[in-house]
Formats: sequence, structure tokens, C-alpha cells
Amino acid sequence: MSSNLKDPDRHDTRNQILDVANGLFRIYGPGKTTMAEIADAADMSSANIYRYFENKHDLVEECIWQIMLLRLNELCKIVQQPKMSAVTRLREFMLTTLRQAYEGREQAPQLEALIEFASCHYSKLILCKAEQEQLLISEILLQGKSRGEFSVDDPAVTATAIHDAISPFETSCFIGRYSINQLEDMVNDMIDLLLKALQAHKHNNGEARESI
Repeated sequence: MSSNLKDPDRHDTRNQILDVANGLFRIYGPGKTTMAEIADAADMSSANIYRYFENKHDLVEECIWQIMLLRLNELCKIVQQPKMSAVTRLREFMLTTLRQAYEGREQAPQLEALIEFASCHYSKLILCKAEQEQLLISEILLQGKSRGEFSVDDPAVTATAIHDAISPFETSCFIGRYSINQLEDMVNDMIDLLLKALQAHKHNNGEARESI
């Protein structure tokens, strides 16, 4: 993950390279795409590519992070919806996570394979994405707690558990077995169980207070 570049022209050229590389990766995958092919498609020399990216590993890593950022931004928008209840936010968050993975697999299987490849070879990106997702889930739980929708003793721990529960639905080996309707039904059933637990905990806490 590179830092922002101060030179606007340099930044534009770098983004152009990333756009071209992403397009080729979507079609052929990173393994079958060479730096020379990326340079040719970007209408520049290979030497110029190496001015912006140290090597192919660096370029692939940045492409993966760009994809992840787009998905995280979509999830952020759900958390920031002003009129949506925490219950609805949590449901939309988890369903959107599923749909992102499913649509990625259907529309660009090579690119989705790239993301799964990252879990082995670019673990810091996967961990960073997971941490950001857990923070967003924790924010939903805190919103629900402040509105009296949930009772959560430790939002961070609960957010991690919820994230772990949805993670299998992001893997091609799992989602490839079912239709999107079947997967959405599974996720909705999971969410219903989670909500019952959160709300049962809230109800039980209320009973405990009344008995004191």
C-alpha cells in the first residue's frame, strides 16, 4: 500500500497503470499477465512502469488493495446511513459483503481468484481489510446499543465473532456451490440468529436489573 504522491501528473500516471493492470488481471489473471503487456496496453515503456512500481509483486499488491478499498467504501456507506436502524444496517452490511464476493466471482473470476491468492501471499492486506470490516461492525453494534436495539458487553469482541461468521461466504470454494438466492437465505438465517442472541441478551439484562 503506497503513500499518496504529491506530484499530480505522477499520481495520474500511476493510476493509469493501475487501471490498465486491473483490466488485464480481470481477463487473464496476474500469473499470465507480464509487465511488458501492461506497459504496451498503457502505451508506455516497461522502464516507465518500473518508475512507479518496483516490481510486479508491488503492482499486484496495489491492485488488490484498490479492489478492497472499493468494497470497504461501499460498506462504509451502509454504516453511515442516517435513517437506517442498527438492525437493518447489520443485515445490509452482511448481505453486501456476500454480494460483493458473489458478483466478483461471477463478473471477474480471475480477479476474485487474485483476492483469494492474496490471503496466502499478501496476508497484511487481508488482515487490514478484516480489521477495517470489524471496526465497521463494531460501530453498528455501538449504534444499536446507544439506541437500545442491542445489548453488547464488548462490541469489539462481538464484531470479531460476527466477522468470522460471514467470512466463509466470501470464499469461492463456498459460494460456488450455491445460487445467490440460496446464499442470501443462509445469510439472512444467520443474521436472524445473531439478532435473537443480541436482543435476548438485552432482554435478559433487563430482567436481571428488575430483580435486583
